[in-house]
Amino acid sequence: MKKSLLSLAVMSMISFSASSMYIIGSPAGEWGPDKGLEMKEVDGGWQWTGTVGINDYFAFATQLGEADDWDTFNSTYRLAPAEGNIPATEGEYELVHKDGSFRGCGLECTYTVTKNGDKYTLTVKELGDYPEVPEDLKFYAVGNFQGWDVENPAEFTYKDGLYTLVAENASAIKISTAGYEWGAFNQATIGPNGAELPDGFRPYQTWENYQFAFEYEATWTIEINPVKQLIRFSTDTPKPTEFDIYIRGGMNDWGANDAWKFSLSEGDLYTLSNVSIAAGTSFKVADANWGSINYGYDSPIEPNTSVYLRYDGGNITLTESVENATVEFNLADQSFKVITSSGVESISTADEPAMYFNLQGAKVEKDAKGMLIRVNCGKAEKVIIK
Repeated sequence: MKKSLLSLAVMSMISFSASSMYIIGSPAGEWGPDKGLEMKEVDGGWQWTGTVGINDYFAFATQLGEADDWDTFNSTYRLAPAEGNIPATEGEYELVHKDGSFRGCGLECTYTVTKNGDKYTLTVKELGDYPEVPEDLKFYAVGNFQGWDVENPAEFTYKDGLYTLVAENASAIKISTAGYEWGAFNQATIGPNGAELPDGFRPYQTWENYQFAFEYEATWTIEINPVKQLIRFSTDTPKPTEFDIYIRGGMNDWGANDAWKFSLSEGDLYTLSNVSIAAGTSFKVADANWGSINYGYDSPIEPNTSVYLRYDGGNITLTESVENATVEFNLADQSFKVITSSGVESISTADEPAMYFNLQGAKVEKDAKGMLIRVNCGKAEKVIIK
């Protein structure tokens, strides 16, 4: 159900102090701090009526700025949605001074901006109806839940404006408007196009060869609203507290072997000790199914250097060989690091007591608590001191 709109009578009671308001972005023809369309002043606010395409973006500004001064413009004059980049369908939205945009809904709309004290509000009124869904429109899916079989894709069912598919034990999926052959399928896949909305839907657009990765393997329900180009993923399965994560690569025939399985240390930090990898050997950080956990990097990584892996990224390689190293992977932010003994200052000898270092390589006292690196007799290992 659509949200109620502020009447002009109510808007006329709201005070405002800014003398002008501009709509910027696609309606102005191009983006720029010095480019915008001045909105019409009405009782209690400013108004503009027009159509913004479903893949076009816009925002507002209390005044225009200098041509190249985005920093000042975004923080001082630009007004964007508080929730992120979202579609502006009928309803009311809070506006704040920041870098951000609305996405058009494809219909002619009246956009009214009002100000109450320090708060700005956008009210959108849709002036037309959304088009009917074409009868021949289909959505297909392939993924680990059906063996990545493009010749027998899963087909969405249509009812009441939504296409729906239930994918059991799914961890990764591709969705396309073309089926049965990889070339055509990958040319017509869809991918994300903006922030998640309060109801769980998020905008999508056509992406070539895009693959969605679920947060974890479960039975997922996928719903698609093709008219508004929105998609939602939902599941009743709670998120696991621990995942099976491996280093898979040339050193183990790309298998999910227990000898190369990470252990959960604390929080979302996974570690693997006593790792030996030759320079140039390709590998990735992944789960057993190449599903929701499938991370790589597109350039060689130096040991003792932290990087952020990318989902479905390129194969990982190291710039130099490592032996008896400790590998860290944080599932929360995908940070990755290979720690060698040389990265923790020095190595003790058999006649010296063990030394302890924190995860950043700084030496600490032996009575320190938490996850530490212990160096003893030339060997570095990860330990938990309670």
